[in-house]
Amino acid sequence: MIKLLAVDMDGTCLDSRNRLPQKVLEALAAAQEAGILVVPTTGRTLTCLPRALRQRGGYRYVISSNGAEVTDMESGQSLFQAQIPAQRAAQVLRAAKPLHLGISTHQDHEFLLQGRVFFTLGRLLYGKDAENTRYARDIAAGLDQQGSQVEEIQLFFFTKGSREKTKAMLAEFSDLEMAWSGGYVEIYSRQATKGTALAALGQKLGLKKEEIACIGDAANDLPMFAQAGLRFAMGNAIQELKDQADVIVAGNDQDGVAQAIYQHLLGREATQETCSAGISRCCIFWWKFVAEGGKIAEERGQVPKRGFGRCAPRSKRRNYPCVTIIFRSAPPGGPGRWEIFSAGSWAVSGSRSICANRWKL
Repeated sequence: MIKLLAVDMDGTCLDSRNRLPQKVLEALAAAQEAGILVVPTTGRTLTCLPRALRQRGGYRYVISSNGAEVTDMESGQSLFQAQIPAQRAAQVLRAAKPLHLGISTHQDHEFLLQGRVFFTLGRLLYGKDAENTRYARDIAAGLDQQGSQVEEIQLFFFTKGSREKTKAMLAEFSDLEMAWSGGYVEIYSRQATKGTALAALGQKLGLKKEEIACIGDAANDLPMFAQAGLRFAMGNAIQELKDQADVIVAGNDQDGVAQAIYQHLLGREATQETCSAGISRCCIFWWKFVAEGGKIAEERGQVPKRGFGRCAPRSKRRNYPCVTIIFRSAPPGGPGRWEIFSAGSWAVSGSRSICANRWKL
């Protein structure tokens, strides 16, 4: 049984326009409500997680900067750290300066961008996700003065041939780990991979490898695959990741994360149906429970003997749940034993408007 899902952000949860689709957000919430611990596992620094994810909250642990940090969001404590010493990071940055690259670092959970033009470009490209970025005139000089360790260095390729020149330059830094993407390279400590961070978190939580699942798309997700018992590769993933995956799902523009969660972790496909009670928005507070006979009617309002429940009238919303209930025609538990899937209730979601979700078993 899967108890933890480590999920990558860019290229996985986020689509090709750097947006976090509502369907993916709902799927992540569905996994959490089902008792699965969802752990954002990203190359981003902690304060630059997708804004939609930060606003929703509810994530107890976050693996950031490619595994340089594992943070307990409830206590604010760091559970695992593996960073580049300040002096070594400054050496990389000085070696990169003649190559006319875009330079950024992750330090103390912040995202630093070197140069006013690159800083402005980053804010435009990532929009509200980049609202916590910081401008730096010369990051290497700041490291000399402050001596802060560095979670991650990112070098961006803007000119023809800069990728090859960067590879040649970084050959002198074999003590560091590197993950190459189309337009940039991420550099971090050899002890700071998503895999080592995930293993450290799993050990702290007392989880076995077969109780951990992960999903990703890029080279920096390969170490994470080595620590998970169930591995999902996105349809847009690199071939090496697909070769090691247990399941290949749709791409990031087709909500592949939602497919992985609904079909493979929760065992069903989801379609949404709007309530007939004139309610405008949907809630995602849902859970699975098993009830004997019609006793559940005493707790959740009137339950029909068979078929789909309907939303309560507007005047009675506070007393009756807005739910969709599915009864198995031949329940595996025997006569009178049903699996019921509920979209939530007015009492659970407070003053939010809600509608029913229909889950296809």
